[in-house]
Amino acid sequence: MISNKHAFIFVHTPKTGGTSINAALDIDLDHECRVIYGEELGLPEDHILSANYADEITHIYPSATDFPWWDHWILHTIESDEFIGAQLAKLQKNYNQNIVFQKRQDAECIFSVVGWTGNIKHMPLTAWQLLLKDLRFQHYGSFRDKYYVVGTCRNPYEREWSVFLYYQNKELEEKAKSLNSSQISALIKKQWEVWTSEWKAIKNADTFETADLAISRKDPRGYGSQCQYLMTLVGEPSQPYLANYLIRMENIEEDYDTFCKAVGIKRKTKKVPHLLSISKQWKKYLPNNILDWYADDMLADIHRMRRLDFELLGYPKVT
Repeated sequence: MISNKHAFIFVHTPKTGGTSINAALDIDLDHECRVIYGEELGLPEDHILSANYADEITHIYPSATDFPWWDHWILHTIESDEFIGAQLAKLQKNYNQNIVFQKRQDAECIFSVVGWTGNIKHMPLTAWQLLLKDLRFQHYGSFRDKYYVVGTCRNPYEREWSVFLYYQNKELEEKAKSLNSSQISALIKKQWEVWTSEWKAIKNADTFETADLAISRKDPRGYGSQCQYLMTLVGEPSQPYLANYLIRMENIEEDYDTFCKAVGIKRKTKKVPHLLSISKQWKKYLPNNILDWYADDMLADIHRMRRLDFELLGYPKVT
């Protein structure tokens, strides 16, 4: 989300309470951005989240008043990509060679079908940096000289569990229909063990990479690290730059209120709405502390693949 009125950019790190923050901002900013919910899309019943998806914010677009050119660039970029794709297909057919359509790595990827198609809901800070620096988009004079960057984050152990439930919810619902409580608990634990077994395939997080903007495609399990959304490299030589302020899910009410005061938002919401909480329906089948289901090898894997999230976001490791 972006607000020119209050000069901030909100980076919604997936599975960190960002949907609730976006819903609160939509109200507290008097609908400055265009926010679309799942219920407006008429998604099929067999969608990954079943009925819960109605509460999900699926798309966010900047203010049509401040950014009247945004939709034009979506259309322009998609048409350009389709034309290039068609030409490549002809070359492949005529010369019998496998020609790969390289993913965009510039600001135009934000509007591309291999990027975000103009949807800024989960755009990482790296993408915002590319967009703000691009001379084509500076030409429109829509952007302010400086923005305060706020993002959401969460304890990595809880976040990876939340990612698991997000993807497995529909399958768990189907398999649990004829089971008793103890069997459902055993089912969830088994699915969790299968899910985390693929963590070993995820590369080490020894460095912060900004070159590849297709974050989720780099990670065979989930959305990638939180720092891949909340950090970028700026300056010469490049130095890691983290969002100015973090709204932690563990302290979401107080942190959101502090943020609003910092940027001058007069709140209309009394509380942050808690949307899309899949874990509630499974809570009675789970241990009181999800760390009880983290075996030693799982801990080793998450500490390796989410090293930056622990170190730079200030979350302690459990051993």
